[in-house]
Amino acid sequence: MVEVKRCPIAVTLSKIGKKWSMTIIRDMLFGMHQFSDFLRTNPGLSSKVLSERLKDLEEAGFIIRKEMDTDGKSKIEYHLTERGVKLKRVLYALSMFGAEEYPEEVFGVDEVDYQACVSIFGNGFKLEEAELEMYKSPEIEEVYSAV
Repeated sequence: MVEVKRCPIAVTLSKIGKKWSMTIIRDMLFGMHQFSDFLRTNPGLSSKVLSERLKDLEEAGFIIRKEMDTDGKSKIEYHLTERGVKLKRVLYALSMFGAEEYPEEVFGVDEVDYQACVSIFGNGFKLEEAELEMYKSPEIEEVYSAV
């Protein structure tokens, strides 16, 4: 029998739970790779904090830093490792939870169409249809089973 020494959620959050870490990973999943991209899409994120988070994520094995040489100019890009890509389902689930539970903050309306959320976030995180199935709400399950 395996003994649990620490909560796996607590361990994971110790690696990615600092402010901005998950949004930086989200941005990479959405195709962003440059320092300026992360600053542009995260108002309030300072260059200093971004540098710290990128270093933390690299040390934890979620991202790699790549130095690119284009047209004689050196450019730095950040890319997800296999470990980092595995977080797409977690971030998708968090996105769906936020959209369902806090639509007024996410969309500015009281209610939102669940299928629209699946489309928005599923496409954004580049999830396959089978991966989207895992997160269907009970109301949607009733609709599908009746067809």
